[in-house]
Amino acid sequence: MFTDNPLAAGLARAAGTALHSRPAGLADLPPDAGKRPLVVLDQLLPSVAHEDSEGWRGSFGQIDADWFAPLKKSLGNRVDRISLIAPTVYGELRYTLTAGDRWKLWKSGKPIAETAKELAR
Repeated sequence: MFTDNPLAAGLARAAGTALHSRPAGLADLPPDAGKRPLVVLDQLLPSVAHEDSEGWRGSFGQIDADWFAPLKKSLGNRVDRISLIAPTVYGELRYTLTAGDRWKLWKSGKPIAETAKELAR
């Protein structure tokens, strides 16, 4: 598990899972991370907690640039599932992309942040 979140780190330790700090982006994920690394991207939490929509959009854009766009480029069709869990003050939004619909987010060529806003409506 790659995380800087104290709760996630504690759960990883309790489960006996190897724990590492979260890299800044996909390019920084170590080559020995394994075939199915779990990376906790919780950079949106502070903006959600303070209902800071501008901060949320900025953080989401950074996550898109550092993780999602490189993931699509480097892994392409080898990814069989991506789960997105987005916390809000009122609950969480969950999206799981699999099989044929897994890359619909990128088909239109729109930034993932724009697609996420459309999905949230």
